[in-house]
Amino acid sequence: MNYRHSYHAGNFADCLKHLVLVQLIKLMQKKDKGFMVLDAFSGTGIYDLHAEFAGRSPEYIDGIVKIWDYADKNSNTKPAIIDYIEALKLVNESQRYYAGSPFLISKLLRPQDRAFFIELHKIDVQTLADNISDFKYECECKSLNVEHNDGYQSVKAKLPPVEKRGLIFIDPPFEKPDEFRNMINSLKEGLKRFETGVFAYWYADKNATETKDFLKKVKNLGKKYLNVSMQIQNKNEIKGLVSSGLVIINPPYGLNEALKDTMGQLTTILGKNHGAKYTLEAFENI
Repeated sequence: MNYRHSYHAGNFADCLKHLVLVQLIKLMQKKDKGFMVLDAFSGTGIYDLHAEFAGRSPEYIDGIVKIWDYADKNSNTKPAIIDYIEALKLVNESQRYYAGSPFLISKLLRPQDRAFFIELHKIDVQTLADNISDFKYECECKSLNVEHNDGYQSVKAKLPPVEKRGLIFIDPPFEKPDEFRNMINSLKEGLKRFETGVFAYWYADKNATETKDFLKKVKNLGKKYLNVSMQIQNKNEIKGLVSSGLVIINPPYGLNEALKDTMGQLTTILGKNHGAKYTLEAFENI
């Protein structure tokens, strides 16, 4: 596994992904009962945007920096975007550092909630363990666990949770040509073990035909789901990633409305030209 999220931390795809993650946690916490979060492709947890990795490809300049700048100058910033910014501030006030999903989850969870952070990269998982260990030292009231494993295998190992409530957050590196197939197989396995779980799967929209086929297979699972995606410019103008999205199976009540209110503004902030657009589709009367 060669993928290192450090190169892409804070880019437009992270902004969409983590904004949705923050909303998922906040909406699930409207109920007092605790739940488990499985973060299956965790990375290191926090990223120095001035460090070598991020500096080689400073994608964060066209991502989180645009959001920070917009929010500083505009009082009409949408609530979900403000929630996302405030969650980042909980980790670190400095805009030099960007919080990945493990640190956002760790900061937002309550004492009755718990989390498992899964990472396969040998160096990154040790860095993640050290980072989470430092965090747990600050707050021993939370159950935060780091494991060295394959993210898809963790879906089998950790489900169903004893709480009977859970969020499964999957954002694979999309290094392999069969990633969509792995995601569908993982979804099927996860739903078989935990039918009522909230499953949030991020995808890189690199090939329109493959993405369409993946979304069709998600629909054929016969579950309530929401698909949200964002494209920041025309796909034929650049070789890199310009479009990504998430499918959320069993989305919590209120997520669709929150994203309806937010996606237009988020796309305006992060879009680079007239090719910027978003999709928000809810199925089975969510």
